[in-house]
Amino acid sequence: MVTDNGIGLDQEQFKSFLAPFFSFKSEKNRGHKGVGATYLAYGFNYIQLCTKTDSFTAVGKMVGARNWVDDDSPSGRPQVIHDESGPLDTYFKELIDNNGTGVSICIQFDKNTFPKDLNWVGMSKASAWLKVLRLKTALGAIKATKNIKVYLDVIDKYDE
Repeated sequence: MVTDNGIGLDQEQFKSFLAPFFSFKSEKNRGHKGVGATYLAYGFNYIQLCTKTDSFTAVGKMVGARNWVDDDSPSGRPQVIHDESGPLDTYFKELIDNNGTGVSICIQFDKNTFPKDLNWVGMSKASAWLKVLRLKTALGAIKATKNIKVYLDVIDKYDE
């Protein structure tokens, strides 16, 4: 789960967020090719997308997209549908309750996704995961500033 308290996605952005080769970024910014969110959506069998702006709020999910990709004769493309269960991330729920704005994205691993889980990385502490994320994701491209704070919770599935 990744949640931010930025400006959120408006209705048009939310509708096009998972489209391949679509990006809100200019070519001068890292990640401008528009493939990252599409990979998340179709690389896993569950993704939840939540957004809150001053004028738009949505909670949607897409289920079974990885299975659809692997199917030799798929029928119909997976769609994002309204998620009546609401946001999975408690931080995002608090954000909404406090009239904040932002985005939350949650993916889930299963036996058909690669990886099936994150145990193979061998990291169990938030400080270690922060280093991995800074090396392997766009989080490493964020310049240090007092206005940006990163909070990282590591939840061991065996502790639940």
